[in-house]
Amino acid sequence: MNHLVLTRTEPAEKRTMLTSARVLQLIAEIHASGRIATRQAVADILEVPVGKVDEHTKKLIEAGSVRRLLPGVFEPVDVMPEARPVHVSRLSGGWVKIEVGEGMLTLTAEEERMLAMSVKGAAEQFQALAAGRDLADQVADLRRRNTESLERDTAAKARIAELEEQVRVLMGIPKQLLI
Repeated sequence: MNHLVLTRTEPAEKRTMLTSARVLQLIAEIHASGRIATRQAVADILEVPVGKVDEHTKKLIEAGSVRRLLPGVFEPVDVMPEARPVHVSRLSGGWVKIEVGEGMLTLTAEEERMLAMSVKGAAEQFQALAAGRDLADQVADLRRRNTESLERDTAAKARIAELEEQVRVLMGIPKQLLI
C-alpha cells in the first residue's frame, strides 16, 4: 500500500510567525493585483489554518485596517491623512491664491476655472454620498416607525380581543364554535 507523504521544502526556522501585519500586507498585495482576497487564499499562501487567518482578520477589521466585503472576502481600507486647512484668496487683477497646508498656488482666472471643472466631479460625488446617507437615515427611521406602529397595532388588537371577551362574559353570551 502506497502512502502519500507531504513534506515542507523549507526549514521551519525560515518560516515567519503569522502576524496581523503580515495578513494585512498579503490582503493588500492580493487586492492590488486585482484578485479577490479570501480567507482561504490567505491561509493557503501563508500555509496556516483558516482559523488563524480569521483571528487576525477580526483584529484588522476592529482596527479599521480591513473591511469585510462578503463573508470570508476582505479588502484593505485606504487610510487618508488628516485634512489640511484650505484657504482661497482673490487678488486684484483676477489672480487667485490657494493655500493648502504649507503649500500655495497662485492661479490666473482661467487656471481657477480649469481647477474648478476638475473638482466639480468630487463635489457632485460628495453631494450624492451625503444625499444617499440622508436617504438611508430616513429609510431606517421609517422602518423603525413602521415596526413601532405594527407593535402598537398588535397590542391594540390583543387588548380589543381581551375587552370583547370580557363583554361576552359579562353579557353571558356563550362562545361560538368555529366551523
